[in-house]
Amino acid sequence: MSLACEPEALTQALIDELTAKTRNPAEDKALADLMTGDFLAGRGLLDMKSGLAAGIAALERFAELDEPPGNLLFVATPDEENRSRGMRALRDALPAIAEKFDLDIIGGINLDASGDDGDGEEGRAVYLGSVGKFSPFAFVAGRPTHAGYAFDGVSAHLIGAEIMRAMEMNSALCDEAHGEISPAPVCLEAKDVRHGYEVTTPAHVWLSFNWLTHKRTPEDVLIEFHALAATAMRTALDAQTRNAKAFFDRHGSGRAETHEGQVLTYAELHDLAVSHGGQAAADRLEVLDQSLSTGEDPLSTTRQIVAATLAEARLEGPLVIVGFSTLHYPRVHLDSAGDQGRTFERNMMAAAETCAKNGTGQASRQSSSSPAFQT
Repeated sequence: MSLACEPEALTQALIDELTAKTRNPAEDKALADLMTGDFLAGRGLLDMKSGLAAGIAALERFAELDEPPGNLLFVATPDEENRSRGMRALRDALPAIAEKFDLDIIGGINLDASGDDGDGEEGRAVYLGSVGKFSPFAFVAGRPTHAGYAFDGVSAHLIGAEIMRAMEMNSALCDEAHGEISPAPVCLEAKDVRHGYEVTTPAHVWLSFNWLTHKRTPEDVLIEFHALAATAMRTALDAQTRNAKAFFDRHGSGRAETHEGQVLTYAELHDLAVSHGGQAAADRLEVLDQSLSTGEDPLSTTRQIVAATLAEARLEGPLVIVGFSTLHYPRVHLDSAGDQGRTFERNMMAAAETCAKNGTGQASRQSSSSPAFQT
């Protein structure tokens, strides 16, 4: 849209469009919000861009002080969704920056947007940490068969569907700590792994999830996901066995085959691949890993590496490989930083109370872990 980067003009254009049309209830609410003058439309105004603007405004005010009480370092990472390369580059560069300017870094403020699962009336909030993010994957290997003979194989799609059903938006998997509940896990990618039309069922199905946490460790998540995948596979195989029995009973043949599956972590799969193929297999996988390391799609990179490792291990389905498909973002909370963290927390809350008194009157809410969606 030509007005995407013109917030005032875009807001008025949306008001005009909504006013002139027959609206659904969501559009009625949007129009009412826009008519108050309290909302501004625009490309990326909320997610990160407004936080950057707030940081720049704070720098302006800070620069006007006759005797600033310290230093502020403003860093923008515009490629946040590209494997967080900007933030990772800052991590590597920050020690040299601190040494060059003689900075004693005592804290950092994340200017990213945060979520509100309520009605939007939570108001201004100060979060004393950030949510952690895991990206568990399930690489499902079935047994392909001609589409006309479904029960001669094992359906990778059926196993994947049961894993999806067990994970997708399952609120029982939400993590809770410090009075905050993390969002439910969701699937970011689900596909069969082949590159053209075939009349056989797919050998492999890939799923990758987004699972946000407040206290779970990587080991906790992997153990729980491993158990969930094992249960889902058993459910799928039992369902296939029942359907096969009913099908062949109708034919009068009484034929019915049962299947046993297994779940392996990627580390276990890699060990089996090297055990089977020796150092030559390890070298081939290392070359593949290096050739894919510059790719722009971490999920695709992981999927290809897992597929190659499975081929080296010479394993057949039904089985599920589990692991993490991209970077782990560790959870953060000030209470883990000892005395310095507690001091920083007190200062933040004092500043928040001052802002509440000088601002719109909305009280700042002390919250422990932000549901801001790291990507």
